[in-house]
Amino acid sequence: MDKPSDLGPYSYEIIDTKLARETKGGTVLQLCLYADLLNVMQGIPPEDIYVVAPWSDFEPQRFRFADYAAYYRRVKTAAEAVSSGNHGSTTYPDPKTHCDICRWQKQCDAKRREDDHLCLVANITKNQIGELQANGYGTMQALAELQLPLPFMPQRGSPRSFEKARDQAAIQVAAREAGENKYILLDVIPEFGLAALPEPSPGDVFFDIESDQFVGEHGLEYLFGYAYIDENGKMQYVGEWALDRQNEKEIFERFLDFVIARREAFPALHIYHFGGYESGALKRLMGRYASREDEMDNLLRGQVLIDLVNIPRQSRGLYQVNRSKR
Repeated sequence: MDKPSDLGPYSYEIIDTKLARETKGGTVLQLCLYADLLNVMQGIPPEDIYVVAPWSDFEPQRFRFADYAAYYRRVKTAAEAVSSGNHGSTTYPDPKTHCDICRWQKQCDAKRREDDHLCLVANITKNQIGELQANGYGTMQALAELQLPLPFMPQRGSPRSFEKARDQAAIQVAAREAGENKYILLDVIPEFGLAALPEPSPGDVFFDIESDQFVGEHGLEYLFGYAYIDENGKMQYVGEWALDRQNEKEIFERFLDFVIARREAFPALHIYHFGGYESGALKRLMGRYASREDEMDNLLRGQVLIDLVNIPRQSRGLYQVNRSKR
């Protein structure tokens, strides 16, 4: 910049690149830190800070530093107060997503097992761990011995979810004490778990979407792949590629047109997909292009889309696990 500073008849501003599709508050706060450090170096703060997002054709997003400086100073003051005080050692190796690549993984896992930490309970959530610890049930053994009904009302989560965690802990502790694996089969509940699977139809379609979230501002659904049995009883696969927005719209419309036409011949057909991404992507494309709204609505209301992740997840019984829950 031409604005004078302690460095001379010029000064610098901050610019950074990010892979995130949306610039988050943490990114702006990070740039405020850089601006603060730059202020010390050149004697004046930069007027603006900039972020280059992957979809912006290298055109920086501009943020006025003064608009965020007060909040930055408040966060900085709080961080300095915490880091400068004598708060004792409160660090515990709770499981994190980073654990799988951390060189201290074995040591942390050994510590959690030594403490019989609640994270060892299969499928327990972080919120449940916090609630249980706050109410005096900080180990898997303590959770296994928890009397029902619950002696406390959870602040977050339903009592039933804590009862399931308690049952899971009980069978893991029983297996540990017996020295052998144990399991309990769940009762069959109509329209739940495997019982939610519809009857097979010769018109069933098996569907998958591949996407690149860093193409443009909203990402690109670049491949629709689906398999079905044709009139000759042979499995067919269709792979529809999209290289731009127009292609994306076209393959979305062709897929829904194919499904709607196929439902006329096979009214009981279902679309099987793995995880919630496909149904969410179809709804986003419908809204983005204002196309095939009625067709998509009919598929959703008719519960035509079947998520093959949720069904087995609902069907799992209680079982013994021999690893740390991460």
